Amino acid sequence: MSRNISTLSGREGRELDDSLWERLQEAAAKNGGSPGDGTLTEVADDFLIGEAITYGTSSFYDFLKKGNQGK
Repeated sequence: MSRNISTLSGREGRELDDSLWERLQEAAAKNGGSPGDGTLTEVADDFLIGEAITYGTSSFYDFLKKGNQGK
C-alpha cells in the first residue's frame, strides 16, 4: 500500500476521538444554531474531505440548517 493511502486511511485515529458529527454540533452551538461557511471549510480541511460533504451533512439535519440559525 502506498504511503499516501496508508496515511489517509489511518488518519491517526482522529475520527474516533473527534468525529465529524461532534465537530459540526459544536460549531453550530458556537454560531447560534448553524455552523458558518468558514467553519465548514475548516472542518473539511481537518478531516481531509470535500466542503460538499460538510455542507451536505449540516444541511441534511433540520437543526443544523442555516434557516434555523438563532432559534
